[in-house]
Amino acid sequence: MRWEPEFFSPSTDFKILLDGEYGKRLHDQRINVYIQKRLNELATEQLKKLNTHWPSPLHFYEDSLLVDQLTLGSGGRWLSASIQYQDFRRPIEYSSHNIDSTKDAYILLTLFDCWIKYAHVNLQK
Repeated sequence: MRWEPEFFSPSTDFKILLDGEYGKRLHDQRINVYIQKRLNELATEQLKKLNTHWPSPLHFYEDSLLVDQLTLGSGGRWLSASIQYQDFRRPIEYSSHNIDSTKDAYILLTLFDCWIKYAHVNLQK
C-alpha cells in the first residue's frame, strides 16, 4: 500500500493514509524550488482537465518532496497532514476540510494520485 482513502459516509469528508515508510522517503528527498514549481504546474494542468483552476495546489513540506497540503483554492477546500511531529513508522494521515461535494472529493483524490505519481518518478532519479 502506498496510499489508501477512507470515506466517512454519508458525508463527503474523507482521509487518506499514506504509507509511513514511503512518506519518509519523500520527506528525505530534497528538491529545489524549480522542481516544486514544475510539480505545481503539472498539478495545475491536471486540475484544468477537471474544470478547476487554482495555481500552486501543492504545498511542500520544507524543501522535501513530501506534500503537507493540497488545496483546491477559494472556499477553504483542502487535504492536509501534520508532518512536523510525524512518526514515519505509522501512516501519514491526510484529512479533508470543507469538502461539500463528491466532485471536490474526486478532484482532491485525483490531485493526490497525480502528486504521488510525479513524486515516484523523482524518487527514481
